[in-house]
Amino acid sequence: VNERVLAADPMVVLQPADESDGTPEVPGGIGEEDIITLVLPYVNTAREGVKRLAELLETYGTYESNGIIISDVNEIWYVETIGGHHWIARRVPDDCYATIPNQLGIDYFDFDDAFSDAREFMCSADLPEFIETHHLG
Repeated sequence: VNERVLAADPMVVLQPADESDGTPEVPGGIGEEDIITLVLPYVNTAREGVKRLAELLETYGTYESNGIIISDVNEIWYVETIGGHHWIARRVPDDCYATIPNQLGIDYFDFDDAFSDAREFMCSADLPEFIETHHLG
């Protein structure tokens, strides 16, 4: 938690059972140990934190998959890095809390919201194409 009451918890490292998932991890990309120092000092809100992390992931990629909670006094966002340069984020509703087991957890996603107002959902720009290419839909 920083002086702006922002917090991040890069808590889960996710490894696929089969390494042929179509998304090679990026050697030299960012990992969970980098997230707090590369994100929190540069943002004022959880939403800004998701956007900053997204820019870093899309630029540098990641060498692992993670589940990350980024929160402030008004919002909680759960971000999953799903290999390479791909990521997905969902806002935790105000009347809910998140319990994240050691696995991917976003089971519903609204692409219309993600690619318009991004009130509740955000993702990498190429995620729909990635899902279609790898028959994940």
